[in-house]
Amino acid sequence: GNRLLATMLLPYFNYNPARMPDPYHLVDTIVPAEPVQTGSLGLHFTGNRVDLCLEPFTDDTVKARILLDNYPPSSIGDIFSITRPNADSTKDWPWQTGAVIHTSNITPLTPERWTVRMTETGDSLEWFRFKIYGSITGYDGNGISTKKFISNSGKVIIEPEDWFVKQAWDMFKADFQPGYTITWNVRGTFHDYIDNSESREYTLIQGISNGSHYLQIMPYHHKRIPVEKIIVYKPFLISE
Repeated sequence: GNRLLATMLLPYFNYNPARMPDPYHLVDTIVPAEPVQTGSLGLHFTGNRVDLCLEPFTDDTVKARILLDNYPPSSIGDIFSITRPNADSTKDWPWQTGAVIHTSNITPLTPERWTVRMTETGDSLEWFRFKIYGSITGYDGNGISTKKFISNSGKVIIEPEDWFVKQAWDMFKADFQPGYTITWNVRGTFHDYIDNSESREYTLIQGISNGSHYLQIMPYHHKRIPVEKIIVYKPFLISE
């Protein structure tokens, strides 16, 4: 299956010098006409991702706050990503590891590590009971794999079909005994702050709603912001 998919997709990755770059104008690169002086920088844009590149050579350390639509990006609940549960580069995921292949939530997420711990297993893994913990949230409830689970905080929702455990046991007889854990991380795809002494390149925001927004970069102590360029990305949409 992987070879078939690769065969279908690889021809589209051939470089064609005759093709106009970005024919649908999905990427805007904004280069300041002159150095950004003291005070905050504001940018109205349309898209769902913004990258910031700072000047390569400067001895002055500049730290700045980032605001999106007048709020810190961390306050926006839908710009978090979830790592692959029980990812293991030495094993075939999820067949040899067991996993949760999808989670959802009804309350805003926060960056933290989540752990599901099996507490009881049925014959042939037809069912199992579990408890769930967040590294910041703490103990967040218990459930059984055959029923929809909503954690106490509402940060984790797992449907019965979201478990990939019995399949792994059937194929590889993975050792799913009480005490077995499934873990994943929630990470923010944003920065509330930037510091040019730590990095020159930042993805300030990724995964916000694809529409009109207002970005502000607000330096501390009214220092000059050493902006080289700002890159805005817009997903391809077709209006009907």
